[in-house]
Amino acid sequence: MEYAISLLPLLACPLLMGGMMWLMMRMNKGEAMSSTETAQSVVTDTASGDRLSQLRGQLGELQTRQAEIAGHIELLAAEDQATESQEPATVATPGSQPLPTRRPA
Repeated sequence: MEYAISLLPLLACPLLMGGMMWLMMRMNKGEAMSSTETAQSVVTDTASGDRLSQLRGQLGELQTRQAEIAGHIELLAAEDQATESQEPATVATPGSQPLPTRRPA
């Protein structure tokens, strides 16, 4: 009997660890089921194709806007190059003012 009592502390750790693992696995199954149900509801919502067609429409609009913006950028770049070739090169920093000229005394 004394021998069995002395083995209890040695067996307590593995038994408690096994029990905790079993409880954690049981809790995770409940969370996994709820996330699976959520995923299934999303799949059924998008299965009708309405959401997919909406997204494709938005994609087409965005691609059209992107092409328009790219065209504007090209026009601005061409205007900028034309302006630089016509004007003499001057270095100006934002907020700088021209230097005052001296008046002869």
